Amino acid sequence: MFTTRKNLNSHIRTVHEKQARHSCPYCKYCTDHRSNLARHVAAHTGEMQYKCTQCDYAAVEKKTLTLHVYRHHTNKTVKCTYKKCCVKFSTVPELHQHIREDHPQQKYVCNVCPMSFGEQSWLNTHKLIHSNTRNFHCIYCDKCFITSRNLSRHLLTHTGAREHKCTVCGKEFSQRYHLTTHMRIHTV
Repeated sequence: MFTTRKNLNSHIRTVHEKQARHSCPYCKYCTDHRSNLARHVAAHTGEMQYKCTQCDYAAVEKKTLTLHVYRHHTNKTVKCTYKKCCVKFSTVPELHQHIREDHPQQKYVCNVCPMSFGEQSWLNTHKLIHSNTRNFHCIYCDKCFITSRNLSRHLLTHTGAREHKCTVCGKEFSQRYHLTTHMRIHTV
């Protein structure tokens, strides 16, 4: 699935019609995006155009450099996200070490942010947030979503379905979260 008609047309032109605006001087690779070509050519030449300003590290891709800076030169405090653990660290690698030692059940750790998970599938779903890939399209409007769950939640705004009902006052909600929040008024 493609998020825009432009992306679909680009795919058809480059993959199916074998036409593209930019082509690699070293092989038959071609693309419509100059940034994709630059990254591809760097793989041939080994040119590391993205350099860290705080150490000697260099990378072919900007996102790889961003990840390096986040992991090794982050000044902010990172907090463990596991349940009620309140331990904080100055670097992400320190946090990952803590998770491995103190929360072995959280063995699947995101390599971009401090989140960790007990299941590989949960980590895979989480990683979609970082890739910003939006393959789930609303049939009523132009919005696209990272997960099918987010799309399902959004569809309720179009259909008006209210499946979550308050057992105290009978008020209905489209999302369980809204019902849970509402229930607080009855417990005060």
